[in-house]
Amino acid sequence: MRCRRAASLLMFGLVGLLFVSTPIASAQLSKEKFVRLITDDAALSADEITTLNNGDFLVKVLKLKDKRKVSVFGAVRLRDVQSIDLAAFREVLSQRDNRALLDGGRLSSPPVLQDLAALTLKDKDIESIKNCIVGKCDLKLSARMIRRFQTEVDWNSAQQEIQATSLFKQMLVEYSNDYSKRGDQALIEYVDQKDPVRLVDEYRVLLEQSVMVHSLAPEFVNYLKKFPALELSGAESRLDWSNVDSGLKPIVTLTHSLGYSRKVNDDLVLTLATKQIYASHYVDASLGFSWFIRLGAGESAETYLIFTSISRSDSLGGVLSGMAHAVVEKEAMEKVEDLLKGAKKRLEMKQGLSTEPVKDVPESWLFSTISSLTQSPIFRILALLIAVGIAGFVLLRSRAGKTS
Repeated sequence: MRCRRAASLLMFGLVGLLFVSTPIASAQLSKEKFVRLITDDAALSADEITTLNNGDFLVKVLKLKDKRKVSVFGAVRLRDVQSIDLAAFREVLSQRDNRALLDGGRLSSPPVLQDLAALTLKDKDIESIKNCIVGKCDLKLSARMIRRFQTEVDWNSAQQEIQATSLFKQMLVEYSNDYSKRGDQALIEYVDQKDPVRLVDEYRVLLEQSVMVHSLAPEFVNYLKKFPALELSGAESRLDWSNVDSGLKPIVTLTHSLGYSRKVNDDLVLTLATKQIYASHYVDASLGFSWFIRLGAGESAETYLIFTSISRSDSLGGVLSGMAHAVVEKEAMEKVEDLLKGAKKRLEMKQGLSTEPVKDVPESWLFSTISSLTQSPIFRILALLIAVGIAGFVLLRSRAGKTS
């Protein structure tokens, strides 16, 4: 379990970017208001504002008091970008060539079992499920999920793998349906560790700490909080599933993606929010926002691409949090810049945005980041050092017990 937590710590690379200030959604944005907004929300310096104005990529880690969290902000100014809609923006951010994505797709409305037909579980995950108990499990599961695996799977049967996989799919579909109907009140509580993690509480805090969205679109924040009870003109919602090759363990995820389009006079603000409502390994909760912002029209228009995210894992709160944060933040910043470069290139292309086939998966940077971090040599070495250190500590404790 300790080794698993060490690996979890290293995997906490679900990063993207963030923002927050005085609500201005009802008014037209001026360049001055926009600069003031990002300066206050992302704590940008004068030099960083200059970097952004010059068309260079700006990526930085946003500091938080909670060691269990990591947040990153990234922005770039665009040139010669025509007006686009939410569908085109989502396509720009889609994972076209992501080798880490084993499979995935959009869930139906309402979700059905057939949506997860391609989902498979590795033998190690099956074995972990077999041995799961509340407070000690190698998969992130709720107490009810663990009890159902204990009672509804015949672990003496030659069909145990098929039964376990089928039940896992069934529970994910049931959970997705419940979330579609009740929103955050349906979010599960992970009990894989000694201290449970209630996602409804975690996302309340993550949304509050997310930057820029409160200032740019307070009505969208209200929509997120009250989903699905509240309707918002210009908003859309979808659920997706994925199976991601992390380099350590495949990660099954459920993602809620929400889009919002708002135009005031000549200003256009497109917002895409990505909320991880389930992950089988590593990251407890992750909330990201992507923005396409155009100020004005014609030759005088200024256009920006912005990403923000905040992610949380208990594993980052341990004694090795300082070392882990340093490595995670360095890798995260490099990955965010790569993602900004790719999206900028696609947005500035003169050709249509639909010239390449795109797999119907969430637009989140989540998948690429997981793969990048866990396959990094730095992370592999750090993981090995931590694992060796833990093994040595356990051995010393064992010997001390025998001699006492």
